[in-house]
Amino acid sequence: MHEQIKYMDRRGAAAASRPQETPSGAALFTPKQVADYLGVSSAKVYQLIRKGELEAVNLGRLYRVTPSAIERMLNQLKVSV
Repeated sequence: MHEQIKYMDRRGAAAASRPQETPSGAALFTPKQVADYLGVSSAKVYQLIRKGELEAVNLGRLYRVTPSAIERMLNQLKVSV
């Protein structure tokens, strides 16, 4: 999935930071990176995490989000027309 995510900020410019990777090679995004990708504020991403709508890994005071968690959240938000 993370190959499909384009690393762009809200303005469509290439984002400077890439996701961190776990030892298994899975990407981990910061809430700021998720916010840039989704075009929302970091506060909104933290709100989604707190409400349980976006699954995140809590590392002490730090949150990290996997690409699959972003994909699951977006799939749940799909609207049928």
